[in-house]
Amino acid sequence: MRAFLNDFGVESILVGIVSLILLIVLIVCFFPYQVEAEVTSRIWISDVAVERWQENTHEDWDVPQGGVIVKSEQRIRTDLLDNSNNFKNDTWYTYTIWEWTTVRHIVATGADSPHWGNMTDIHDQDKVNPERFGAKSATFKTEFKGSDGKEYNWTGLQLMWEQLEVGTKVRLTVNSIGSLYAVERIH
Repeated sequence: MRAFLNDFGVESILVGIVSLILLIVLIVCFFPYQVEAEVTSRIWISDVAVERWQENTHEDWDVPQGGVIVKSEQRIRTDLLDNSNNFKNDTWYTYTIWEWTTVRHIVATGADSPHWGNMTDIHDQDKVNPERFGAKSATFKTEFKGSDGKEYNWTGLQLMWEQLEVGTKVRLTVNSIGSLYAVERIH
C-alpha cells in the first residue's frame, strides 16, 4: 500500500479528496429544492431622477465640445507610453460645461397601487436652470415565510408582484444558502 501511495503521489490523492469534498459541498449548497411559503409583506419603490441644466466643472485629459477651459497643466500620463516605453507628458484640463445633471430624486413607496412620486415637483419654467425628468426606475419586493421556518426575499417584475397579495400561498424554488430562484402561485 505504501508503495502505491509513493508511486501515485500523496499530493495527488489529497487534491482528489479535497476536490471531491468541495464538489459535494457545492452540490448540496446550490442544488435547488422547493418549499411552500406564504407572502408576509410586499413593497414597491419608485424613483424618478430630476435633472437641471447647469454649468459644471470637470477635469480630464480631453475637453468635450462645448467645454470652456479654465486651467491647464502638464502632467505625466501613466496610461500612455511613448515609443521608448516611457510615460508621456500630456495636458490635464479643468473645464466648465453646460449639461443636464441629476440634482435630486422623487421617491415614493407603498404596499399597494404603485405610482411615480409627486411629478409636479419640478421647476421646468426656469429660464436659466430649467429642470426635466431623467431616468425612472421601480422596484417590487416581496417577503415570504417558508414552511421550513425561513424567511425569503424576492425582487421582481410588477406583473408578478401584483399577483402576490399578503397571505398568498406560493411554492418557492430555493437552495440551501437561501437564494430564491423561482416563485409559483399555488392555486
